[in-house]
Amino acid sequence: MSITEIKILNILCFQRQYKKNRRLENDGISIKFNDGINVILGSTGTGKTSILKLLYASLYWSQEENRNCVRNLSSYFSSSIDNDDLLRNIYHRDQYSSYKVKSDKCEFVYSSLGERGVYSFKQWVGLNIPAIYIPSDEMLSNSKSFFNITSEDQIPYDATQNDIIINASFPEADNLSFKTLSILNKFDNILKSKVIFEDDEFFFETEGGRKVPFIFESTATKKFGLLSKLLRNGFLEPGSVLLWDEPENGIHPELFPFLADILLDLEDNDVQVFITTNSYSLAKQLELRRIHRDRVRYYNLYRGQVVVSSTDTEKKESVILCQSSYYFNKINNNQLIIAKNNLLDLIDLREGYY
Repeated sequence: MSITEIKILNILCFQRQYKKNRRLENDGISIKFNDGINVILGSTGTGKTSILKLLYASLYWSQEENRNCVRNLSSYFSSSIDNDDLLRNIYHRDQYSSYKVKSDKCEFVYSSLGERGVYSFKQWVGLNIPAIYIPSDEMLSNSKSFFNITSEDQIPYDATQNDIIINASFPEADNLSFKTLSILNKFDNILKSKVIFEDDEFFFETEGGRKVPFIFESTATKKFGLLSKLLRNGFLEPGSVLLWDEPENGIHPELFPFLADILLDLEDNDVQVFITTNSYSLAKQLELRRIHRDRVRYYNLYRGQVVVSSTDTEKKESVILCQSSYYFNKINNNQLIIAKNNLLDLIDLREGYY
């Protein structure tokens, strides 16, 4: 089971609704995904994280156990809002908004027409697509305070942050697949310890039994420790989906080859992977280390302009566009490449000056 496409209309920064030739055009952005690794690129404010969260929300509602869940879509973006209408594009708050997610079997549709929106599940509920969302912020160090929040307290985290703490706290699964065990073996040289959960707190436990509180380790160790714990808990078995927001944050570039290999190993284990990244090095590592071209695809979000008309006068309107390619260097408006080239030009200029 894999996610094949997302269509977004008038939600957050995706405002593809306008009048053209006196007709209302609902030209929502549409992105068709690869069943392997999907690498989402783009400048700040182009909606990279928003796409991951919209996908994760739809996968949450594919679970039969969540059929009657009252979780708002807005809860995936903030703990302080309880009105899905606030997710509408700020310039088109009075206009129709929706998003649709397709799998290779059926689709999920959300329409923001009220405080809780309107959902069309059809055969979506019951697909039970296992999904893990890893936020860019490290969350397991907050587990002690999280599990001691009372029902009267306001939970300070959004749904993605809540879920990752809960999922990591589950006991380890039995009968992991051979490939999953092989991936776990690769963490030994990096971690030299195992993540455990005791008394509402996460620790790194060494072979000698010494326990180090999670909060005292480096960011890179925490990230790899979290991923290994999710693997041990059985959440990244074949058929599951991993959504990881900026996995490179806090990880030294010397470990990017290892990170890229782990992501490629997960893909080889039939885990569909979605990541956002601001790292030229990580994006390029995935391209260079893949075995087959079609196992990694890049999606570049950027601001472009379309010609529209509000009445009889045509004008240009800024919208979010997307270009995709199996080759990192063939993407136009690739800000990671542009930033790298600008730096190299500056180096040549300075070194020539001195």
